[in-house]
Amino acid sequence: MLSKRALMATLTAAFLLVLVATQNALADDKKRTCGPFGNSPQKMIANVVPTCPEGQVLGPWKDSDGTPRYACLYQPPTTKPRKPLPLIVYLHPSLVNADSVYKFTNLLDFLKTAN
Repeated sequence: MLSKRALMATLTAAFLLVLVATQNALADDKKRTCGPFGNSPQKMIANVVPTCPEGQVLGPWKDSDGTPRYACLYQPPTTKPRKPLPLIVYLHPSLVNADSVYKFTNLLDFLKTAN
């Protein structure tokens, strides 16, 4: 078991480490440029055009550094203009493309049952 003095020293060291890490993170944020859509995008590893199985590929749109971006559109097969349905927007994680809605979620299982 730690003595009170050792415990206080450990807590003080931990506090100082958190303080230094926070200051470094703030300094890094100040170096980035901030545009109308927030911080500038991170460097792209690969730009994959989604296939959007059972859906429609939308795009490309160019982001602030000129990288083409895409989206997938999925609509119920029985959509009627007089009976609007709610819009569901799925924001995929940054390390996968727009096909992740098809591969990693069950959202499309509900598409054919929307009424």
